[in-house]
Amino acid sequence: MGRAEFPSPNAHFCKRIIPVFLISLACFEIFSFFLVFASNQALFKTIVILTPTPHLVVPNHLVLPSLNQILPAFYGSLFITVTGGTAVSSTICLGVCLITAPRVFQNKKILIFLSVTILGGFFFISANHSGPSIFLKTRDFLLLAGRPGTLVNNFYYKYTQYASQAISAPLQKQIKTCWIDSKIDKKNHLSRVIEKNGWLAVNTKKAFLIVEKKSDNAFVLKHRQKVIVTDSLTGFLKSPFDSIKEFSRKMDNTAVIRLICLAGLVFFLPLICCALVVAGFFYLYALAADIDFAFFLSLVTLAAMVFFLALYINPGCCAHPTASLLTSESKRERIHGLMGVYMKSGCCMAGIDPYLENPLNELSVPEKYWLAQILSRHGSENSNTKKYRDFLKKLIEQENSVNVKCAAVKALAASDCTENSMKIFHNIINTSPHWYVQHYALNAIRHCAGK
Repeated sequence: MGRAEFPSPNAHFCKRIIPVFLISLACFEIFSFFLVFASNQALFKTIVILTPTPHLVVPNHLVLPSLNQILPAFYGSLFITVTGGTAVSSTICLGVCLITAPRVFQNKKILIFLSVTILGGFFFISANHSGPSIFLKTRDFLLLAGRPGTLVNNFYYKYTQYASQAISAPLQKQIKTCWIDSKIDKKNHLSRVIEKNGWLAVNTKKAFLIVEKKSDNAFVLKHRQKVIVTDSLTGFLKSPFDSIKEFSRKMDNTAVIRLICLAGLVFFLPLICCALVVAGFFYLYALAADIDFAFFLSLVTLAAMVFFLALYINPGCCAHPTASLLTSESKRERIHGLMGVYMKSGCCMAGIDPYLENPLNELSVPEKYWLAQILSRHGSENSNTKKYRDFLKKLIEQENSVNVKCAAVKALAASDCTENSMKIFHNIINTSPHWYVQHYALNAIRHCAGK
């Protein structure tokens, strides 16, 4: 009967690697916290500058106090740590092991363990072979299937905007302020062009972007006192996005962090999850079996879990959804059917009509979400447009789920930019306590204004 630990030198490997991983992760969390907190403070000052102006401001007064609080910054920083921190900590641990314990990687068990966990992570990601992303399917079939997962989902949508604001490129930030020199010819036209690209004009040089006259037909894009881009007025008005994009690129200080977070999300996080599953089952099996057999069983368990999980969220029977799936007794099959309707233009639109007649409380959150997504993509092409718009307005007014409300706002803006819809969007910005929903409403207003 073996003990529940890896044989030497693997025991020493575990004793080294776990503290290094945890310490590096904690250091990254401290860095992430200060990054998000500084971003929140800068956003707060920007909103104060914009308050006297007629511009629409998101986040609104209900969210504004949270920008000066510790907990929202901490919760937001967790998203950066879980993704980017996992990637950095895993890389550091790998480097430490290669330097201090290279013999560990000569052990066949470690090589098998790494190979299976990496393949398991890739297999899980590759489950997204078609249709909606693996993350949406995981949310709909796993997270939203129970209360704990729903709490995690709600936590994500409540605090992810703090992290997103902190690491976004200047061009992608929700609020971007601009001061334009009054000496520039065609200032009003220039202001409209810049505002169309998301920059809000203010009357103070405390703005992030300063547009200053250089000569009769030339001006500079500055940040504080530093010249970032120089351009001619004629060239800018002809192709304004090129100069603004160049300014954003040169002022982007978080591109590396975004890349690290992406690597953590799509590779390192699944890898760590697979490693934890293998380690957990190994110690469990080692209580009743010898070490070699326990190790083998733990790898088999991981492979089985990944296989059945991928099968559960990607059933072969639903590869080609039909109208029969939309009336199935199984909620899971109905959700897959709605996903299929969303992916296939014009397919089975008549099949969604029964949903529109049912009370909202009889529909699950994923069903309402995919109904809104379907109407966003295909609703305006259908003869029942008014019926669909009324359903979307009901979702916006009565639904509490952030996922559903955002999808409904996006769908309504895609098919109806009437005065009534614009009032709904403005009301969301003024009264909603959810920053995420406010952001979608602002995008809806900008979308309608650009039509």
